[in-house]
Amino acid sequence: MPESRVELTCPHCGERLKAFALPDGTGWDAPVQWACFNDDCPYFKDGWDWMWEHYRAKASYRYRVVNAETGKSSPLAVWSPNAVRDRIIEDPE
Repeated sequence: MPESRVELTCPHCGERLKAFALPDGTGWDAPVQWACFNDDCPYFKDGWDWMWEHYRAKASYRYRVVNAETGKSSPLAVWSPNAVRDRIIEDPE
């Protein structure tokens, strides 16, 4: 695994990001992305209220890196604290 992928951390809480596999047909360039799965991360915790206040949606988001080489990031929408956890992979290629 490239060193850049090992060092990815969340700028909101400092936790190491975990790789997760994307479902087929999502349209992303790579089959793996990285996200912060720390339930105490302020980005995730505050997201519940923000989404409700702005969209009346019972959802939040996690910090996500979509490209480990460039560091490009975007929110990962989640509908529960357990959402996407079943897609975490320990050793992405």
